[in-house]
Amino acid sequence: MHSASGQVETVLGLAALVVLAFHCGAMFFPSQVDALPGLHAPAESIRRLGVASQLAFALPALALIVVNRRAWPPLLVLLALSLAAAGVTMFWWFGLNVHLGAIAAAITATAVVTIVLARPPSLRSFRPAVV
Repeated sequence: MHSASGQVETVLGLAALVVLAFHCGAMFFPSQVDALPGLHAPAESIRRLGVASQLAFALPALALIVVNRRAWPPLLVLLALSLAAAGVTMFWWFGLNVHLGAIAAAITATAVVTIVLARPPSLRSFRPAVV
């Protein structure tokens, strides 16, 4: 059973993922996102790539790192670097292929961290099995 703080962290992590997915959706699927009631204005502010867009990316990315702070440190660093790469390649032009690669890395890192943290504590160790 999760503690109250664990439940809050889970909700915060899920909210961060939803906001990051919305950010990507606003950029890559504008007509579909704009068709949803009430989402055109926030999506348009994200597409402008100004301060609102930067905050809409950076704050949930930071929240995702914070709620996963119990992950194995190299995995947490991988998550942080991949999220930073996605942000850098979005806000400073590196080309779409590089940005999509950074997004793929961030999604993969998020999935790996989530899978590792979802395992029971006794199975989170990365020590090799003795044969």
